[in-house]
This record gives sequence, structure tokens and C-alpha cells, in this order.
Amino acid sequence: MRIYQLVITIYLSLNNLLLQIYPKSLNRIRILKNDLIFDVGANIGVKTEYYRKNGWRVICFEPQKLLVEKLKQKFEGDDDVIIEHCGIGSEKSELLLKKSSTSHSQATFDAERRREVDLIRKNNFTFDEEEIVKVDTLDYMIKKHGLPKYIKIDVETFEIEVISGLSQKVDYLSFEYNNLQLENTLKIIDKLEKLKFSQFTYGVGEGFPYPWSKWFGIQEFKKSLEQKAHFNKVGGGDIYCM
Repeated sequence: MRIYQLVITIYLSLNNLLLQIYPKSLNRIRILKNDLIFDVGANIGVKTEYYRKNGWRVICFEPQKLLVEKLKQKFEGDDDVIIEHCGIGSEKSELLLKKSSTSHSQATFDAERRREVDLIRKNNFTFDEEEIVKVDTLDYMIKKHGLPKYIKIDVETFEIEVISGLSQKVDYLSFEYNNLQLENTLKIIDKLEKLKFSQFTYGVGEGFPYPWSKWFGIQEFKKSLEQKAHFNKVGGGDIYCM
């Protein structure tokens, strides 16, 4: 866990340095101090730390009880971080969360889909733990906390269900992507198009798009995905849209 946190922290620090060097390094993404961020799949809060360093207010959504306790300890006393112990999905419910005792990052409501990816990548994670988790929707959380400027989604192959619970556009949204689930990714983009998202780009690794990242219209972006122009056969990253 410490190695994972160190690697991501270093990456985000370098990304933050780019923001200082290049005033437009978010490349058309404009998030200002005190803007609200939804961190869906907050995990141990590495990205939330990055958001707070930029002065953004954050709502963390994390289904794993153990990680919720870690988040509470990490951000104790910070009134601009709110932690919601819940999953986010297409409707309010309770779902079985499958977890791996060997990796806190491997937890999902869709274990079969996650396992397909892991088998191809030969990650060999075993979902040997589970817990029942309350699930809410993005629409419900927007009513509760207000409309965020940006929604980050990293939920281990459950992204389409999360976005299915959103009925209004926000300024910016990102979700995890991998080439092993192209069909699912295209379905997500179709849903986002209905919400009036029209510009898409790739984020490399864990950071925001680089200053030189190209933004695509929907059809051009789909074609780029189908040609796998930016990721190798088992590659992936984050897709950003606005």
C-alpha cells in the first residue's frame, strides 16, 4: 500500500509541477479554488490529497469500510473533505462488494468483468473477501452536496453503472478505461453523449491531460479508440470529457 501511495503521489506531484510551469496545462480544464470535486472510488485518498493541495473541496465516495476509516484518519479536521461510506451505481440499493485481501485497489461490484481483465493481464487477483455495501446514485449525491465541477470515477469496471445514475451534465468528468473492454467503453461514451458531453481526450496514467493533449469530437474519439491509437493491446488510462 505504501509503495502504491508513493508512486501515485510522485506522479501527481509531477503533474502539479506541470500546472505551475504551463498555466494552461489542464488543457481547457478550468477548476478553481473552492470548486467541488466528486472522487468516486477514493480508495486511500491519494488523489483527494492532490485535489486539496489545489484548494478544491472534495466529496470522497468509498465502499470499503477499512479504507473509509483510513480516509477519516487522513483528513481528520479538514472541513473541505467529506467522506461518504457508500458505493455509487445506477440506483439506490445494497450490493455485494468483492475484495482482495492482497490489494486494496482490487475491489468491485462487478467481479466477473474485473476477473476477465485480470486473467488476460495475468494479475491473478483473488476476490477472497466481501462485504455488503449501501449504494447511492450521482443524482442523489448532487442533490445532497451540490453540483460538482468535476467527477472522477475509478471503480474497477463498474463505471457504466455509476454513469447510469447521472442525469445531468457537469463541467468535467473522467473514468478509467482499458483496451480489454472496448465495447463497454463505447457504451459509456454513448451515455455521456446523451448527457451533452461532446469533447474527449486521454489522460496518461493518474494525472490530468497534458498541455499538448488533443481533444476529439465524439465520432473521431470513437474511431481513435477502435484503432487503439493511444494504448497498446492491454493498455489503458483515463478518459476525460467535457
